Amino acid sequence: MKNQGTLIGAPITINDSEDLYPSAFQREIKGGHHKRTLFVELATFPAHLKEAGMTCYVSENKNTYQLADDLTTWNLHVSASSGSGGGTVDPGTGGNSSSATIISGNFGEWTNILAKSASIFDEQLAIQFKTDLSAFPTRAITYLTGQFGLASAFDGTEITLGTLPASNRPKSKIKKWIACRGVELYLVVETTGAIKLLSKDGFKLPVATAGTENDPYHIDVFFNPNIATVEPTIYTYTRKATFIKNNCGAGENGTEVEFSKQYASILSMEDAQNMAMADPNFENLGQAKANADGTCETEELENNTVYITPTYPTPQVGMYNVFGFKFESERPLNEYITVHFEARYEGVGGGAGEAKYTNIITLPPNSTDFDPGGYPVLASPAAQEPTITILSVTPSDGMLVTEYGTTNKFKLAVPQYG
Repeated sequence: MKNQGTLIGAPITINDSEDLYPSAFQREIKGGHHKRTLFVELATFPAHLKEAGMTCYVSENKNTYQLADDLTTWNLHVSASSGSGGGTVDPGTGGNSSSATIISGNFGEWTNILAKSASIFDEQLAIQFKTDLSAFPTRAITYLTGQFGLASAFDGTEITLGTLPASNRPKSKIKKWIACRGVELYLVVETTGAIKLLSKDGFKLPVATAGTENDPYHIDVFFNPNIATVEPTIYTYTRKATFIKNNCGAGENGTEVEFSKQYASILSMEDAQNMAMADPNFENLGQAKANADGTCETEELENNTVYITPTYPTPQVGMYNVFGFKFESERPLNEYITVHFEARYEGVGGGAGEAKYTNIITLPPNSTDFDPGGYPVLASPAAQEPTITILSVTPSDGMLVTEYGTTNKFKLAVPQYG
């Protein structure tokens, strides 16, 4: 069957052997060996690049992990070592490899036992252990060795020399016969990690008689350890905030929506918090959730009061009578308000005639006070105050114009939201 896709007739390679660029980028290759900076990045590894058995090195903890057959689980990768302990070989170089989850304990270096007894004297060969995981888990080996004496002040048939940490303790109790200065005794390694010397026949354990121990105890034992598999500690921090739906129509208010996002780190709680606070997408995600899950509620109309007061600057000039208006609003206006007014003068020219003057004033939105300036009227007696009438207001829905105080002063009720 003919293969589908982009077909090639030779290996992909660089143009010239001296060219200093790669033929492919690791991050674009499916399977094989990859590298990531943080452990948590394994959880978001691209699905289209996954292949069972592939490995990934994590710089954060300097561990290599292998992808299981479920294409989800990343296990700590343990490769065959060269020699009897310590060190691992690079992935893909062969050897008896197997995988574990996360393994705690010593991985091949000789290490002093814990809680060492003060009665140990003239430690000619330090009581130490090491665990070789090259054949983990069924054939992993822990070695325990030492050569020493017991201080002359010790008096007893049993002593606990020290303990082994978890993942280096035997799966079942170890009991080995040894002898020292003709006294038979047992070296015992408990599953709890305790390392003991027990007299076989109830005789007291031999102690040093000089400044050095010429006939020391010698222990040399190895066993299959009970390797503890533990999950790494995950520190989680949840960042929360409240957002308001902001895509409602005019006359509607959006409701509040709580948004939260969890951040995880294997380093510390502080690191998880820093990740949360530095997230550049948190605000966008929170607002998107508010716009999607919030509701719009109709906003109630409330009257905003606008006061309109005529002004008469002095002194008047010649036969011109100048007047103006001053507008004051209790709250900022939501929209433009247009006021159409009429000024009527009586006794024009010394007789019984009258003169009318009309004009339009537009009050800008978001304003609380406005002074449009003066309006001169020709051929009217100096200092004569006209009679002012509000002819109309736009928009007119719900508008209510009333006179207040003395003549020609008005109060405008403007229905608006908020």
